[in-house]
Amino acid sequence: MDAIRQLAITLGATAIIGGVVEAIAPPQKYKNIIRTVTGLFILLTVLSSCRSAQKSFDINNSVKESMAQVQSDSEAAMRAQLKTQAETNLEQAVKSELESEDIVYRSVKAYIDVNGDTFTVEKVAVAADEKDIEKVKRVGEKLKINFEITS
Repeated sequence: MDAIRQLAITLGATAIIGGVVEAIAPPQKYKNIIRTVTGLFILLTVLSSCRSAQKSFDINNSVKESMAQVQSDSEAAMRAQLKTQAETNLEQAVKSELESEDIVYRSVKAYIDVNGDTFTVEKVAVAADEKDIEKVKRVGEKLKINFEITS
C-alpha cells in the first residue's frame, strides 16, 4: 500500500514539475523535448514500480514456500517420533505378555509402518528359546500380531 502511495506522489510531482517547466520554456522546440523527457520519466517510474512489486511478490512466495517446507518437516519429525514411541510401546506390551506366560526371550523388536496418519504393525520380531517357540506363537495369536520368531 505504501508503494502505491509513493508511486502516486512521484507521478503527481513529475507531472506538476513537467507542466511548470513546459509553461516556462519559450519556444515550441523546447516544449516538445520537455514533454518527451517528462513522459519518459513517468514511464520509467511506472516500470520501476512494477519491477519492485514483482520482487516483493517473489519474496512473499518464497517466504510462503519456506513456511510450508518447515511445516512439512515438522510433521515428518512428529510422525517419526510417534512411530518410535509406538514401536517402543508395542515392544513393552509384547514383553509383558511374554513374561506373564513365563516365556524366555532374548529380544523383541517391533516394526511399524506409517502411511499418512495410519500406523500399521508390519511385524514383531521375537528371539526366543527353542523350547518356547510354540508358546510365543500362541501369544502372537492372542495379541493378533504376526510374530517373526527366531531361536
